[in-house]
Amino acid sequence: VLFMYSSILQSLSPLSTDLDTYYSYSLVCPAEPLSTVLPYQSPSNVYYDLPKTKLLYSYEHAIHGFAARLSASQAEELRHQPGILSVIPDSISQLQTTRSLQFLGLADSWGIWPNTNYGEDIIIGILDSGIRPDHPSFSDAGLSPVPSSWRGGCETALDFPSGSCNRKLIGARSYYGGYEESMRRSLEEMGESRSPTDDDGHGTHTASTAAGSVVSSAGFYAYATGEAKGVAIKARIAAYKVCWRGGCFDSDILAALNQAISDGVHV
Repeated sequence: VLFMYSSILQSLSPLSTDLDTYYSYSLVCPAEPLSTVLPYQSPSNVYYDLPKTKLLYSYEHAIHGFAARLSASQAEELRHQPGILSVIPDSISQLQTTRSLQFLGLADSWGIWPNTNYGEDIIIGILDSGIRPDHPSFSDAGLSPVPSSWRGGCETALDFPSGSCNRKLIGARSYYGGYEESMRRSLEEMGESRSPTDDDGHGTHTASTAAGSVVSSAGFYAYATGEAKGVAIKARIAAYKVCWRGGCFDSDILAALNQAISDGVHV
């Protein structure tokens, strides 16, 4: 199927200089695993000097399709290829934060919250700005072994060393193909970390809100001290970094969602 995608791209008209990133839905169900088509495994695989058609991602779980760097004329030509349902320009989203427990009306003593045993062994996928594994909200104290249904992995880097994952934070990955293509620069050139590490704080905040462990005596220095905990304190977290300083690109979000399904994420 990867060969088929490459053949489709090669059949398009020569690339002009008006480059952009598009993602496409197709009628074809890909058979190649995503890991075999990711071109961004190391800085040596990043090229920006010469304009050329490039396959960024292949999606086989979330949707059937792919993301590629194309010119506007090539994207229009691709729309008329047999088996292509839609060709959509990559778009960017920005991070936002709001309240949760009060909004949801959850009570600690009755209702759906305690009745679900606080999400025990549910695997929650967080697609955000990454995660800080040393945060106390991600302590695995008192948790049982990682669920046997988990098939994911934990990337390592200088700022995300081996051992960063545990029985609470059971997986961490990063996706930046669409982001780098849009910015026309590598993460290193933009001063960003090629790892799941959260440099913004938003992903750590949302992950701890969704499934953070109980942290006693939490507060802002000496102010407002008390107990901090997430909604599903017994759930597991799989973090997928898709948001960077410039925003969160649809092509990277779809790639992470595709991988999360393959990894065994429940929510």
